[in-house]
Amino acid sequence: MKFITKVLLLSLALAFSACTSFDRAYVIWKPANLKPEGTVLGLPPRTIPQSPFDGFYSGRWTSNKHRNLKGEPEGGNLRLALTKYDRYQYRANIRANWMIFKSDYETFLYGRPHGNTLHLHGESDGCKIFGGTYHYDGQVTPHRFTMSYQSSYDSGTVELTR
Repeated sequence: MKFITKVLLLSLALAFSACTSFDRAYVIWKPANLKPEGTVLGLPPRTIPQSPFDGFYSGRWTSNKHRNLKGEPEGGNLRLALTKYDRYQYRANIRANWMIFKSDYETFLYGRPHGNTLHLHGESDGCKIFGGTYHYDGQVTPHRFTMSYQSSYDSGTVELTR
């Protein structure tokens, strides 16, 4: 019985410590990898942005529907790594926090730049219990990422900066 308990605990520890796609994206876009001089040997930077919008953003998400016990809007910290995937697609690796919980997910957003602004839209399928499909609409500048989201469970805004 003790052996089964140990194996179960070890399995849970490994499952919860797994490297996520967000962790990999964060390593790619961390500032040390973006230095113009590159590595110690003088090699070019390991990460080369494909667009001026690529990179790491952080800030908060705020719900329009849900309130906490104080009557304030629910919300939490949110970090996002945005990477140009092809001509019209951008991959967003997201880590959202709410109270003591965190959730990592990846979604594709579609859009085209207009001058110094990128207008994005997209959707991602989530668990039905948390609202099912989420729809996104937002805009990005080289220094700011703003987006609205909507599902059957929640709607709100995301405000991020570099």
